[in-house]
Amino acid sequence: MKSTFLLACLLALPLPALFTSAPAPGPGGVIAMHRQLFAAIDAGDAERARSFIVEHKNSIDQGDCVFYLPSRDGEPRRVEGAAALGDCLAQMASESAKAGGRFETRITYGRDDCRS
Repeated sequence: MKSTFLLACLLALPLPALFTSAPAPGPGGVIAMHRQLFAAIDAGDAERARSFIVEHKNSIDQGDCVFYLPSRDGEPRRVEGAAALGDCLAQMASESAKAGGRFETRITYGRDDCRS
């Protein structure tokens, strides 16, 4: 009886839901995206790091956001616009590749204050 119920539940799910690996929407999706981005930078994959940046306008017609990224001396570096940010992330990945080490960024704290 239990196996029949379980089979009925599985068949009730749409097939794509069983095989999809898309990140969860909202804060869970934001953290998942950051993990993937940092993995690309750590691996030295400049093009993959650059691919996370998409130029767009939001619902109130504002352009790209302003990002603050760490510089070599630990101070925040301001980067504005999609092209500049893509170049910056690609440069960070290239520097990881040139360093020749194995890197792993760990997210130790995350806070998302938007409802994306």
